[in-house]
Amino acid sequence: VLTKFGYASTFWSGKGRKPISKTETKIDVRSLKFRTSKEPLMKGCACYACKNHSRGYINHLIHSREMLGDSLLFIHNMQQLLDLTSAARKHIETESFESFRTEWESLHEV
Repeated sequence: VLTKFGYASTFWSGKGRKPISKTETKIDVRSLKFRTSKEPLMKGCACYACKNHSRGYINHLIHSREMLGDSLLFIHNMQQLLDLTSAARKHIETESFESFRTEWESLHEV
């Protein structure tokens, strides 16, 4: 759903910088403020889109209605979900899931 509307998810999965606010958990890549941005969708993300393309380029693709823009957002959003489920699995195994869930919910719109 996020990809369809031009959003890149920026879930906190227990590593890296925590979001400052609940609205910081997704990026509206369609916004013109990213038109010239050379930053990746999310710093520290290991996905193909973040390693190889900038917010500005993806913004251009979205505005040009190029299918590659949606594909790159999809790749990024899937990586975010994989990272989140991997972190949840790790916390389940170490019996610390409840504290992880509580912290995650405090940082995101649930």
